[in-house]
Amino acid sequence: MAFYSCHSPEIPIPPRFIQLILACISTASVQFNLNDKVVGSVMPSRGILQGDPLSPYLFLLCAEGFSSLLHLKERRQALSGFKVARRAPDISHLLFADDSFLFCQPSISSCNIIKDILDVYERATGQKVNFQKSSLYFSPNVELRDQTLISDFMRIPVRSSFEKYLGLPQHIGQTKKQLFHYLHDKVWGHLHNWKNKVFSKGGKETLLKSVIQAIPMYSMACFRLPVATCHSLESIMANFWWGVNDNNRPKTHWQSWNKLYRVTILVSLPFPHLISPPPPHLCLGGNTSGILTSPPRNKALKGQPNDQAHAILNLAQSFLTDYHSSMTTSAPSDRPSHSPTPSSWSPPPPGLLKLNVDASVSKVNGKVGFGGIIRNSEGLVVAALAHPYNGGGAVATLEAKALLTLLRWCIYEHFLIHEVETDCKAITYALYYRKEDISVFGDLIRQIKNSLSHFPARLSHVNREANSLADKLAYRASGLDEVAIWIGDDPCDLIEFLSS
Repeated sequence: MAFYSCHSPEIPIPPRFIQLILACISTASVQFNLNDKVVGSVMPSRGILQGDPLSPYLFLLCAEGFSSLLHLKERRQALSGFKVARRAPDISHLLFADDSFLFCQPSISSCNIIKDILDVYERATGQKVNFQKSSLYFSPNVELRDQTLISDFMRIPVRSSFEKYLGLPQHIGQTKKQLFHYLHDKVWGHLHNWKNKVFSKGGKETLLKSVIQAIPMYSMACFRLPVATCHSLESIMANFWWGVNDNNRPKTHWQSWNKLYRVTILVSLPFPHLISPPPPHLCLGGNTSGILTSPPRNKALKGQPNDQAHAILNLAQSFLTDYHSSMTTSAPSDRPSHSPTPSSWSPPPPGLLKLNVDASVSKVNGKVGFGGIIRNSEGLVVAALAHPYNGGGAVATLEAKALLTLLRWCIYEHFLIHEVETDCKAITYALYYRKEDISVFGDLIRQIKNSLSHFPARLSHVNREANSLADKLAYRASGLDEVAIWIGDDPCDLIEFLSS
């Protein structure tokens, strides 16, 4: 409490405010609930206890004092941390709750300064550093002789590596399967102990959902677990779900897990997958007319008249029409078509809209502009956008940013686009290839796919001649200071803007 009563004169804290804080700390008392009655009263000698709502705030005040001591030595250049990059600031300490990571040079002088700071902190707060639970971690560049010398001076043992912190691995290499094997052992240990007990179906389901599936959730929230690890956990849970026979061996599964899992999801039994949720198109829409069932077939075999023969033909024709429609409008093929690229702009079908997009870099000032124009089947301008962009990058990246900007603008303005054209072939190939790309361009492609899902639109590549208006808009946009928008049927000011 003496630490909280002392404050720096540089920080103007009213004395009354300090007295109120000290009153809350010094007058704390503890009572006990015994047989639904509050009895007794104990006055703690050290103020409030752990669990009190004020405890975290007081802990932060102590940590702030410790951090200030380290910053003071840094400003005096008596202590230096490490840099993650050449021009990055020094990092001398990281504080995680009651754990503190201190960074310094591997020298006796630096360790002596840290030891003095810890002594000052202990005398001011009354807290003691537990050196038995502390450890030293050195860079591989530090010689073994220096490591031993510093360890003896600080009286802290040396650790070769920090494998886990707060239950999570600290170093992840190329082989992640062995790194997360502890999850397999933990799940197997729980289920192995439960196999000797008798559980009902509901009991097994509750244990799997509430206990077992909660084990890897914390790790999955921080890391992307290997697929093999997830499959291994699912296999253990499946064996426990089916139970064991008299010889303590897993019973035979009547169906493969992949087939059973589809049925499980449909009827909400017994527990979901850890990864790869099933696609929503596994179930087809039902048909209640009865023409696809066995009664029409039985009538044909018995020679009875069948009045639903024409309905079957109509239904088949409807399926075929829907199939061709989905293949040509909504579902893209695995690869872009190799049809000849149109050399001139072609209007969309009647009642539909087409969007042309382009990006341009000015050769005069190096500025970038995005341009897009929406036209109907008669070739009339419905809307246009000229968007200046303050930035740079590769040509394909700028083209992708222009397309993403125009698609988001169409979504905001509620334009129902059916065709999108661009003169960047890299975008069309990237949209149809399913190879994972973690670059900036790949992230833009994923956002473009998400934006395209708002329209029944298809993206195609055209020559620059067929995309000339969008190219002119993008070139003019590079000289603007703000976004220019035109909405209307072939507005005169847009023509004047393009011809200027």
